[in-house]
Amino acid sequence: MHIEIFGLDKYVVANLSLELQKPIINLTKINENDLFFSVHETLTFHGGVDQNAWHTRIKITMPELLWIHQESLRSLLAKALQQHTIHLHFEFILQKPEHTYSHIQKDYPLFVSESNQVTIDKDEEQEVGDDAEIYHGNIFAGKESDLEKLDNSEATLKTKKKKVA
Repeated sequence: MHIEIFGLDKYVVANLSLELQKPIINLTKINENDLFFSVHETLTFHGGVDQNAWHTRIKITMPELLWIHQESLRSLLAKALQQHTIHLHFEFILQKPEHTYSHIQKDYPLFVSESNQVTIDKDEEQEVGDDAEIYHGNIFAGKESDLEKLDNSEATLKTKKKKVA
């Protein structure tokens, strides 16, 4: 099952996926490895005006055998999103089993988790703070002739534009 959400912030959807993972699995009895949430960083417009968080579109792609859960899924999502949006629009896409396929590479974990995610040691991070050193020198040292050429070429372009106009 793939739940795509349009018109909401990615952090809201990340929290929503955490909150709804188990209730959706309990409701539909699907394998927990078959449930995905996606958020699209898009803007929704109507009449030239941004509608994000006013209108939220939810597209649920699921096996056709789960069609009996459409109303329960709508209700579950509507309740979870009541504090994040005004209007909800649902689209259900029912899949035939012969139209889906997954290729799983056995050399890698199926999912990224807290135990296997890449972390960056604090020592390797460049921290910016009160004790960070600020460079006070001339960052263009040795590039004066290149800068002068740029200034001259810009002045030449401006002169040419004035003559054309």
